[in-house]
Amino acid sequence: MFSKNEKISKRQIRRLLIYDLFGINTLLLPVLLAKNVGQDGVFCIFGAWVLILCYLAFLEKLHQRMKCGYIDCLKESGGVFFGTVFLCLYFVYCILLCGYALFTEASLIQKCLLREESFWLISFFLCLLAVYGIYQGMEGRARVYELLFWFLMVPLFLMLFLAIFHVNTDYWTPVFTTKPLNAAEGIYLVVIFSGVLFLLPFLAGYAKKKGQVVSAARQAAAFNFSINLVVFLILVGVFQVKALKEQRFPIVTLMSMVDLPGGFLKRQDAFMVAIWFFTLYAFLNTGLFYSELTFQHLFRAKGKFFPLLVAAVLSYGLAGWFYRVGGAEEWYFSFLWYVGTPVVILLPILVYLLEGRKKRK
Repeated sequence: MFSKNEKISKRQIRRLLIYDLFGINTLLLPVLLAKNVGQDGVFCIFGAWVLILCYLAFLEKLHQRMKCGYIDCLKESGGVFFGTVFLCLYFVYCILLCGYALFTEASLIQKCLLREESFWLISFFLCLLAVYGIYQGMEGRARVYELLFWFLMVPLFLMLFLAIFHVNTDYWTPVFTTKPLNAAEGIYLVVIFSGVLFLLPFLAGYAKKKGQVVSAARQAAAFNFSINLVVFLILVGVFQVKALKEQRFPIVTLMSMVDLPGGFLKRQDAFMVAIWFFTLYAFLNTGLFYSELTFQHLFRAKGKFFPLLVAAVLSYGLAGWFYRVGGAEEWYFSFLWYVGTPVVILLPILVYLLEGRKKRK
């Protein structure tokens, strides 16, 4: 039974963030790291982990300083005009994130499960499913993710353990061949893929105890970066960098190569796709939730039906844009690189400084 107060526990926050980070990271990040820094991607993951921990320490101080909800702090700190601008920036970031999540999940299902099915139809039903998830409320979604967690993670750990026997450690070398500037770009790339952590100020209002949000995020980040490290080493050790950077979803390909003892499951890759289906679905839900939330406050909409409808339609259109336009993905990553990620990193810092100034006055 849910308490229906839209408040979630520390464990639910941790698992919610693990879902958001795990799916998109393990699916796409290894290929991008292989293209940009080769075997040195391992050190980029470590470097990004350190930066994220530092930023989470800052967010902890921000949560202590906030006396109201984060959206109210944005409006009070920036005034009517800048508060509206800040919310617009967050809405653009979140709706693009939602559209890309929908595109990625639909592409994965079409490639691995329903090869003859229409991308548009798959996206449509995924969008409907995401809208239904949002209507169940934050507490309902968190409870479902909590119950499914070990059912998804135990098979994953088993498959990764079996994949270790296919690893050739010679493929892990040479290392330290990347120029410092390229290594810094690789670290920043990993930070970009941790974008949901920069939206934590919004989540503070849904936690049973506001102080538990950052603590849960640290644990989720530790789990995420550890898995990223293991997955990257296994993929490089199995495919080598040259072959890895040419693939679309190498982790799914790896699952099809691993043989389970006894041979009782012939298409375990299709079975393992369920892990990325649920984690990408959680990521899609998160993007849709923040899009609906920011739109609702931006236009002062009563209820969430209209904001959710707008967010769902825009997400569906953006997913189709990513699918039909060849350079759309490159444009999106350029947006994240130069605009989206700096904005969501710097806005909480700005709110923190303005709140401190208001407190001194």
